[in-house]
Amino acid sequence: MVVMKEYIVWESRITIFDPWATVESAEIKSLIHSKTGIQACIVTGGDNCWETINQSGLILVLFSKCAERHLSNSYRNFLENCPPVPVIGLISRAPDEQLRQTIKNHMWHCITPPYSDDNLVIHIEKYLTKKPFARTRISQKDVKLLLGDNLLKGRSPEIELVKEHVSRVARHNITVLLNGETGTGKELAARMIHFLSPRAECRFVPVNCGAIPTELFENELFGHKKGAYTTANSSEEGLISYANGGTLFLDEIESMPAMAQAKLLRFLEEKKFKPLGQPEFVSADVRLIAAAKGELWSKLKCGQFREDLFYRLSVFQIDLPCLSDRLDDIPLLVEHFISRYALIYQKEVHGIEAASLIKLLHHDWPGNIRELDNVIHKAVVMAEGETIKPNEIELRTTKAASNSTDISSFKHAKDKTIMEFEQRYLINLLSQTHGNVTHAAQYAQKDRRAFCRLLKKHNINPAEFRL
Repeated sequence: MVVMKEYIVWESRITIFDPWATVESAEIKSLIHSKTGIQACIVTGGDNCWETINQSGLILVLFSKCAERHLSNSYRNFLENCPPVPVIGLISRAPDEQLRQTIKNHMWHCITPPYSDDNLVIHIEKYLTKKPFARTRISQKDVKLLLGDNLLKGRSPEIELVKEHVSRVARHNITVLLNGETGTGKELAARMIHFLSPRAECRFVPVNCGAIPTELFENELFGHKKGAYTTANSSEEGLISYANGGTLFLDEIESMPAMAQAKLLRFLEEKKFKPLGQPEFVSADVRLIAAAKGELWSKLKCGQFREDLFYRLSVFQIDLPCLSDRLDDIPLLVEHFISRYALIYQKEVHGIEAASLIKLLHHDWPGNIRELDNVIHKAVVMAEGETIKPNEIELRTTKAASNSTDISSFKHAKDKTIMEFEQRYLINLLSQTHGNVTHAAQYAQKDRRAFCRLLKKHNINPAEFRL
């Protein structure tokens, strides 16, 4: 099926501010027109330029000679009176301290050399208002690709790399490990992999491993047969059976208890598992996607997470970037969240003021995209006009409870270090011996009873390490 080409109608023009009217600005004007067809005009300042500037959808500011004092004042006056549209700066010389602060307060994005023509055009297209014609005669496959791509918002190189990896791995039936901080979009990436795979018509089953109590984990994952334990009055299928034919997404995989790790490893190797209380193995056709935070690596080092399971899960790894590493995507994400919550709450909120967006661009975002989602959610609810104002943006900062350092006694610090060492040592030893206490005690060169007392002291159950 033929897909019609997507054309872009650019609703606004670009203003290039260059007080010196240099050859560079003329070349950039020509480049913009030849690459995109967008009309651009050059202004050097003065009262007669503001009518042109106010009709612009984007302002490009050339800082080629901004170090000169009288020009610094021109730049400051211009930026402080700019209309609320995206302002992008091309900085080839270091500005003075006063102008640097003005740039921080008014600039949406700064491009520093070396930059290519294509890089400049990408940033212009990212920030300029545009209106695409609707596609016609589009195939179902293209619909899936468009909607799948829509799950991971952004055009930064970091997120584009994630999208490329997702699109490549989606069609192949292999396990995937998604790495990233909380709130970076690991579940969205997993849904995108499922959506673009041949399993898209079947179930996508998300599971938060950290939310399931240890004693219930095996039952949740593998199910049970009637009579398997005292209160098992009927048989119940587990999440693996429920996801048969589709995708099982295990979030916070580092929280999975040791015994469940052993059984999951067997399932990955044989595609078979045993529900609790059932002697026979059951087959299931399930694709597994796992997600992990930084804790996985520390647990792997100290033996709390099986190394052989890790290698089974990480056939293909995808790293999700922090929002602080892809600040260029914030305008697009903000637009997406505003549209979503304006629709939900039936509010006439259509955009965000430039000062509000600048406020967002200078935040650290420890909670990543989830934090940005919450901030815009609240801002839309609080908004009194058609655009979100700076006072409607509430950003929280995480501060340490106290600036003083907690200095413990030598004995306390020593006891704590010994306890941590013993626990790591025992867990690692039982992992290596698959829960065999006799062999573990022999390797540790300790009496078996003394070794058992150590296990009891640290509340470690050897049965959790047995295959």
